[in-house]
Amino acid sequence: MIGLEQDLVRVGTSVVHEPPAGVTDRVAAAMLDAVHRHHGTAPTGAPDAVSIPATRGPWRHRVRVVIAVLVGAAVLAGTVLLAAGHRQGDSTTAPAVSSPATSTADEDALTIVSADPAGAARVPVTGASPRQLATIRDVIAGLGPGAVVASVTLDDRGPRDVAHRKGQRQLTVIGAGADQVAVWLVHAAADMLVARLNHDGGAITWVTYADGGSTVDGLRPTSVGAGPAEALAAGRASLASATAAGYRAQVTVYPIGAIATVLQLAEPEFFAPRRTDWLHVAGGFDDSTIRRFVAVDAPDGTRIFSAGFGVCYACGAAHDGPAPGTPLPASMAGPTSLAVELSSVVPAKPAVRVAVDCATDSALCETVIRDRYALLQPVVSDTACAGGPGGPAVRITGTLGGVPVDTGYDNCTSAAAERWVTTLRAAGQLIGAWTTDG
Repeated sequence: MIGLEQDLVRVGTSVVHEPPAGVTDRVAAAMLDAVHRHHGTAPTGAPDAVSIPATRGPWRHRVRVVIAVLVGAAVLAGTVLLAAGHRQGDSTTAPAVSSPATSTADEDALTIVSADPAGAARVPVTGASPRQLATIRDVIAGLGPGAVVASVTLDDRGPRDVAHRKGQRQLTVIGAGADQVAVWLVHAAADMLVARLNHDGGAITWVTYADGGSTVDGLRPTSVGAGPAEALAAGRASLASATAAGYRAQVTVYPIGAIATVLQLAEPEFFAPRRTDWLHVAGGFDDSTIRRFVAVDAPDGTRIFSAGFGVCYACGAAHDGPAPGTPLPASMAGPTSLAVELSSVVPAKPAVRVAVDCATDSALCETVIRDRYALLQPVVSDTACAGGPGGPAVRITGTLGGVPVDTGYDNCTSAAAERWVTTLRAAGQLIGAWTTDG
């Protein structure tokens, strides 16, 4: 959790004592005259002067009253000045950090998530020693509020497991959510748990999740050990980089030392973006001790790319639902005329060229426009993809609402390529081998 130190100003209480026994009335009078001269007050005999009686007893009381009043006024004035100086100092030396899990001064673009030790204490943990339990609770708390982890288990792998020696341990972390960020956070937490537990002699060699498992290789506290301050600095840098590149961004900073950056594209730039090196834009190749999730969303919020635990290319085309049904905005009032070229090597199919011309009212034109975020989504340029064993490839050129379009999809972005095949087939534009899958 991000902490912010606050200055504490302590104002002491002044106590007025009896004058020492050797102080005479004349000395006391001289003290009062000195006070009058220092503060510019009227001398003895003026309307606001204090007279000193000849008797010894009463003067003590009156001197105490005068001194107490002066000391009280000085303390009050000093307190006001200190408070004013403290408020002024806050604006320069101690910039405000928003309370966790709320937006900061960057409007809604940067969110700092608070640690949640109470929530972590409710997660079932089995097979851990008291020290390991404390570590597990600490890491889970760093994921923030909400049920991210459902359970954690430490156990010995059985002797039948020939891949690992008996006595080595297995960590099982089961997540409570299925969305991309939740899965990414679970994997980030598991890596940190392995690093910290093994640093203390945990001997964990295998980690299991709800969606699979993997061996442990080279995880050390120093390799996954960024703290909240480093994560906050990385989050601010990611936001600044995205803003400089012309993207709207949402950055979330987690106490575990992780940040999630979501870039949102707007029309018409969605179809002809200036940059598609989104990992660089979001700082994805910066400090490796920071766990990062990077995603890109279409104007309607459809996710078209994500990287964190694995990489999802052309995500927006993977859904099977209908097109969003949104018409082109007023800023895209130009002509729509697209040339779509299909090809396939494995399995072998003849090349096909289909024209999508909206100069005439056609159902295909309307479908392409309303499904444009899936059919014409941009593709990330700063990741490597080996692709699958085959499948269709599609190339689209022309204009959409007057905006130039030049993009394509293949076996690395197979969801988008297959979506084009399905769309053209439904419109009756494909014949022969293209009418069936395979």
